[in-house]
Amino acid sequence: MTRRDQARSWVPLLILPLELAVLGAVLTGAAVPVALRIATTLAVLAAVVFEFVQYLRFHRQHRRAGLSFWPASRAAIGDVLPGPVMNAVRLELGIWQGLIRGVLRRPDIPIGATAFTHHRALAPVRWIGATVLVVEVAVVHIVVPSGILRWLLLIVGLYSLIWILGYLLGSGTVRPHLVSTQGLVLRCGLTTDITVPADLIAYTRTARHGQAGTATIQVDGELLSLVDNGGTNLNIGLTAPLHVSLPRGRSVHVTGIRVWVDDPAAMLDCIRRIHGAGIHLPAENTAGEPRVT
Repeated sequence: MTRRDQARSWVPLLILPLELAVLGAVLTGAAVPVALRIATTLAVLAAVVFEFVQYLRFHRQHRRAGLSFWPASRAAIGDVLPGPVMNAVRLELGIWQGLIRGVLRRPDIPIGATAFTHHRALAPVRWIGATVLVVEVAVVHIVVPSGILRWLLLIVGLYSLIWILGYLLGSGTVRPHLVSTQGLVLRCGLTTDITVPADLIAYTRTARHGQAGTATIQVDGELLSLVDNGGTNLNIGLTAPLHVSLPRGRSVHVTGIRVWVDDPAAMLDCIRRIHGAGIHLPAENTAGEPRVT
């Protein structure tokens, strides 16, 4: 995707604030000239057509490069939308996927993979926060006088509640760590999936490490930590550097990964049983493992 294409991808989005301003004015009863309403509607339609044409062009390019239909579609959408917008779309899709899968109790576990959760330690605290939000939405709806503001605040409150529930379910029960014959899939949040091929696993061991800060994804040199409950408790050493894509367009090469698992001993045993080559090292730091100072 060229810089010109990246610049063009922002053009249709610049029309949306104007359309939202006109819509807001109409909802509040303000007088909006008919010509302005027609102009903004036509601009939005033109933007939709423009984006669709761009999507078709990129989709054809990816198909010619050898991708099948759905991977080509996802790649084309990523080309059409600017990076920050695409990240927001992925996050929003993750929220709704987490909510739906969580309610239906259908975690994202492929056939043949063994799942290990990583959310239970802080689950009570997080669900208490969600309960407080429910009470807050109800109180605001009762206190605010009847009118459009009351209903707008209710809509925003209910959407916030859906967002929180989707995040809690999507980053918890719906997306556990996975162990399979192909390797490991380590998950964090709604969109981060780190695939570790089986032939890159040098060793695995359990060890509790506290991590400073509140970030759930932390990088220190060639060491990547996926943090929960204030730290990690399972270390994975790699035979060669692994390229890892992180949120907001970042990427790193790592030779060691630390993760939090609700039952690290069970996951360690599963990795050793399936892959065999994983060596259970002592709890102390061992030569060859990246050190955190």
